[in-house]
Amino acid sequence: MSKTVAICRRRGNVLMEFVLIIPLLATILGLTFFFGWAFTNQQHVKVSDRFQCWRRVRLGSSASVSQLNAWFFQNRANEETLEQGGGSGPTQTLRDLIDTVGNFSSRAEGLADGVVWNRAERGRRAMVAAEFPSDIGIYQQFTGKIRDDHTRDGREWRWRQLRCEPVIRDEFLSELDSVLESIPNPGDSLGEMARKLYLSAW
Repeated sequence: MSKTVAICRRRGNVLMEFVLIIPLLATILGLTFFFGWAFTNQQHVKVSDRFQCWRRVRLGSSASVSQLNAWFFQNRANEETLEQGGGSGPTQTLRDLIDTVGNFSSRAEGLADGVVWNRAERGRRAMVAAEFPSDIGIYQQFTGKIRDDHTRDGREWRWRQLRCEPVIRDEFLSELDSVLESIPNPGDSLGEMARKLYLSAW
C-alpha cells in the first residue's frame, strides 16, 4: 500500500515540476523572439546605411528618410526620429598614391597631383539611425535608436571616367599644341588632318 502511495506522489511531482517551469520556458521563448526582432532591425539599419553610402558614391545623392523607411524598414521605423547623414570619406589612399609617385620624380608627382588629387572624387561616409517602436510592453523597455556608420574609401571607377590626356598635353605637349594651332587652314592638307587627329579628343 505504501508503495502505491509513493508512486502516485511521484507522478504528481512530475506535473508540478512542469507547471513550475512553464514561466521559465515562456521567458526564454519571449527573449528568443525579442533578440530575433532586434537583430533583424539592426541588420536592416546596416544594409540601409551601406546603400546610402553606395548611392552617394555612385549617384552623388542620398535617399530620403521616407524612401529608406519604405525600402528597408517596411514603414516600421519611427519616421520622426529616423536620421541620415554623411560627409566626405578618407583621402589617405589618394595621398599615399601621389607620395609614392613622387618618390620617382617631382614632375611625375605634379602629374599625379593634377590627375588624381585635383580631379578624382573622394570617398564618402554615410550614417543611418532608426528607432523601431513596438506594441509589446516588455520590448518597449529595451528598445532604442539603432545607429550605424559606413565609409567607402574612394568611389567606383568607370571606363574613361578620369582621363589623363588633357593633363599630359598640358604637362609635356604644350609646344606641340601651339605648333599645330598655328597651322593655317588650307583645306584638306596634311596639317589640317594632323590638327583634327591630335587636337580632337583622343
